[in-house]
Amino acid sequence: MSNPGLIFRLHDSLKNNREQTAFYIDNTYYTYSELYTIVRKIATLIYETQPVSNTIGIATSNNIYTYAAILACWFSGQAYVPINIQLPAERNKNILNNADVEVLINCTESSVVELGERIVLNLKDVDNADANFDIKIQHLSDNTLMYILFTSGSTGVPKGVPISYKNLSAFVASFEALELDMSKADKCLQMFEFTFDVSVACFLMPLLHGASIYTVPSEGIKYINVLKILKDKQISIACLVPSIITYLKPYFDRIQLPAVKHCILTAEASNTADILKWKQCIPNADIYNLYGPTEATIWCTGYKFDTSAPKSYNEMMAIGKPLLEVEAIIIDEENSVITDGAKGQLCVTGKQITAGYINNPQKNEESFIKINGELFYKTGDLCYKDKTGDLYYCGRMDYQVKVNGHRIELGEIEATVRKLYAINNIATLYRDKDGIDKICLFLENCEDVEMVQNTLKNELPYYMLPHTIKSLQTFPINNSNKIDRIALKALV
Repeated sequence: MSNPGLIFRLHDSLKNNREQTAFYIDNTYYTYSELYTIVRKIATLIYETQPVSNTIGIATSNNIYTYAAILACWFSGQAYVPINIQLPAERNKNILNNADVEVLINCTESSVVELGERIVLNLKDVDNADANFDIKIQHLSDNTLMYILFTSGSTGVPKGVPISYKNLSAFVASFEALELDMSKADKCLQMFEFTFDVSVACFLMPLLHGASIYTVPSEGIKYINVLKILKDKQISIACLVPSIITYLKPYFDRIQLPAVKHCILTAEASNTADILKWKQCIPNADIYNLYGPTEATIWCTGYKFDTSAPKSYNEMMAIGKPLLEVEAIIIDEENSVITDGAKGQLCVTGKQITAGYINNPQKNEESFIKINGELFYKTGDLCYKDKTGDLYYCGRMDYQVKVNGHRIELGEIEATVRKLYAINNIATLYRDKDGIDKICLFLENCEDVEMVQNTLKNELPYYMLPHTIKSLQTFPINNSNKIDRIALKALV
């Protein structure tokens, strides 16, 4: 039996911070008391439904009901499976089937009839439910599931990542060991979609500390919405995707956010040069680069940015040292541990690591490896470790490619362009009609592609020069707010 502290602590926070603002969503404030009332209503419906499986689907929306539904699932001993109804219905139906979901809480205003024959609880049901339900928190075991997220699979079939109570409790311990000193006085940004695991950190950690969460509206231009909330609401803890900062670069000289005390960068590589400039916009903030695949429960390594001596590789900020409940190693192509600082694949183990994908033994065999009796997750990320123990992200293993026998890191091409021009860029490998591997460089809103092409001839060896350069007005963004590399590759 695991220490029951996390769920009991979360429940106590809702009861003990009744008058404190819990959420600010679409121009409306909700107190902890109002949140807890909706949680009790949804818990009533879950209790009355008595689902056989221990997974409940939630059709999510940026509203108080979605957050309440997640908490009601946890307080009822159930795992939640977030569903974004903007994604293809067939994909969502496959996810629900794979996760054995028989009850779906629909927190949207839309119908979900296309998601199959399930018990569907709608907003009207929630509003009419009994708010006096006495929630009795259960002691959860280490293996009790908390949520299942589905990540993209190379075969086109999403992979289900189950995160247990042990995993999530370990993450909380790891995060709190960073000593960010979160308190009731803090205002925290939540800009992430629910099918992306960073959303969990952005609402769970503030709720545990009685802090307030400010969500970003789904309507409008995201980076403008983020900036407006940071400024108008005096956000003190901001968790951001680096691409948001990239879009804000033209406005840096007009941005001053003295209220920000901690800025967390996550989800994609952070450009050191950009972050040095961004630091001037948040003069009182510490900056953390936190890294982690979904399989390692949100974040598993962290680097506190040092503006006087920033650590980076190809201008990508270091990802730092393993967090409290995580161990990290680098392995070579023979699965042997590398200890001399050479590059290899990053592997992680510890209490935060999932036990494996659901219903996917083949992928489990590919992605997990036992070393000295410990089960490690193979991240697929190319990394190395310096003499002080800090890890450096060098790109995905599949970004290190071979062209005409030359081993090339696509990240080096991208870093070279960024040094020369203030242009967002992505390099990708494609196969032409003759079956020959070639490099395509995408530039965002570049007015003179030919100039970039000619300049690179003086900066890169001939075998690293892009065969094709394309300019797009804006890069496509996926549901995790990252640049959609798959969509870019399809444009070649």
